[in-house]
Amino acid sequence: TFLGGAGSYADIVPASFIYNDFSINTVFSELMFMSVGATTATVVNETGYGTTFEKCVWRGVTGDAVKLLLTAPVEINYSFLAHFYRCDIAFVTGKGLNIQGANCLVLDSCALQWCDQAIYADPVSALGQVRGLSIRACWFEANTAWDMYLTSSSSYWCEASIDGCQFSGARKIQLGAKSRLIA
Repeated sequence: TFLGGAGSYADIVPASFIYNDFSINTVFSELMFMSVGATTATVVNETGYGTTFEKCVWRGVTGDAVKLLLTAPVEINYSFLAHFYRCDIAFVTGKGLNIQGANCLVLDSCALQWCDQAIYADPVSALGQVRGLSIRACWFEANTAWDMYLTSSSSYWCEASIDGCQFSGARKIQLGAKSRLIA
């Protein structure tokens, strides 16, 4: 039995606490990740259709809070119809939401504050772009690098719409060559 100290389970930092791979209509409700770390992200969604996070809290996370992956073959392996509702993502040393590929991703009534980068969308393939990102009634405050980093290249798209969001302090939004933001 390990009770702590060197060589104990307390010294192990997992790649993730939840790794969601090809699930349909999964709902994560009232999860709390408090003062934890993960080498990839606390939650990794490799392939999921209809994944919902409701009333979840990520506070004091070392690394990324949530990562929406894109893996080959990209036609089917990314996050479709993901939804974050009334979630709190705060005091994250990495990215609050790290998005490689998503289609119809909704953030509704969420707080994203004190992260290095609150929303980081970086599509890695033309087939798994970040499209249909809808950000509604969210609060952004004191994020170090960016509130929203919507990058793209001349080949990969990233588009988002923002409605009714509040930004405390200067809005920090970065757009790539083919990014589109509708406010």
